[in-house]
Amino acid sequence: MIVSYDNRLKEATLSATNEDINRPITNVIHNFLELAFFSETTSSEITIVFDETESLDHIAFDYHNLDSMIIEFYDIFDNLLHTETITVIEDCNFHIWNTIDNVKTVVITAETYSSEMYIGGISMGEYFEFPYFTQSIKGEIKLGSTLSISAGGQASGNSKKNLESYSLNFSYIDNNVVNDIKYYLDFINKIPHFVNFYEDANDYFKPFYGVITTGTIPKPKRRLSTWNWDFSLTYQEVR
Repeated sequence: MIVSYDNRLKEATLSATNEDINRPITNVIHNFLELAFFSETTSSEITIVFDETESLDHIAFDYHNLDSMIIEFYDIFDNLLHTETITVIEDCNFHIWNTIDNVKTVVITAETYSSEMYIGGISMGEYFEFPYFTQSIKGEIKLGSTLSISAGGQASGNSKKNLESYSLNFSYIDNNVVNDIKYYLDFINKIPHFVNFYEDANDYFKPFYGVITTGTIPKPKRRLSTWNWDFSLTYQEVR
């Protein structure tokens, strides 16, 4: 399980060609996907200039109608460091690569076969990798009629789509990773972000954009001669 918890686009200057001025490129870093960035044509070149050089190992995006995406990474001297090409199929994508260091500028060329292009949310940075959870994900649908509210402040059903919710349990977590998990939980409190529950099996279970609604604080347990930790998390979808 990997998470895109620290979106570096929030520390960058964003611009885009063919931008609909009423639905600008800055909408891709808004908490709600369906606010969305729209291009007035079938394509857009999105330029991301970071305040400082960054290390990047993934891109996650959702609520879009893209058919393809080419991502170019440049250093502070505008030298091309790397190019990633993504043929977009799924609604929610979490695409990873070997870490690229010293990135100052990213140029994304995105295209669609529709009359106008849109993207709801984009996140880039360095992902955090969780230990595998010890039980299958337990999922449920938050029906619109219940008007349940996510920690992101969104009511289920208000985007004409019932919000999904998933619970996970983690056991036997080593001491050397529990502090990183605590940091993640503190950092991401009530902030919607991208989660890839099964990064090696996205045909089975797609990536997910949501927020932590409930959880248990990691607690130490002594098993035989070793101390390790148990905790649980519940994610609710945000649109």
